[in-house]
Amino acid sequence: MVYEEAIKAGFAYGYVVSDCLANGASLPSMMDVYASAHKLGRAPKMNHSALQKVDEYFDWICARDNFSRGEKANYDPALYEHQIPGGMISNLCAQLATMGISHKEAEILEETARVREDLSYPILVSPFAQYIVTQAVLNVMQGERYKTIPDEIKLYLKGYYGRLAGYPKC
Repeated sequence: MVYEEAIKAGFAYGYVVSDCLANGASLPSMMDVYASAHKLGRAPKMNHSALQKVDEYFDWICARDNFSRGEKANYDPALYEHQIPGGMISNLCAQLATMGISHKEAEILEETARVREDLSYPILVSPFAQYIVTQAVLNVMQGERYKTIPDEIKLYLKGYYGRLAGYPKC
């Protein structure tokens, strides 16, 4: 959907991947973007037959090596609240599954948005994304907000990583 809006707005370039690697926490499918461009009356400068060959090759690799394929992710408006990067969400989901607590994912994501707000919205890039999610997991799993506060969060609040964007609520 984002790429369709970008095409409508006149963007000429975007990152894409082959179908079997696309979607989920990855980039959109090159074939879907190509089709969207045509649907919107644009003439993409991509060689459709070459794209199909690339797509078929990687699909063959996935089949040969029994790799999982990308799945279309449903639109999740919560993404704009918690803003956890896609790769981190994939890792978080895998770790929650390993620990047998996948059922806590939605609660942890909601808590992540609250922790970000409490800490005056730090940018969610490494290492801050990990700090925020770790604090959210601790809050949810311990059943009490900020019962345990990792040293990295304390250092952040003391300005160790630079000036804070605002005044934290906690």
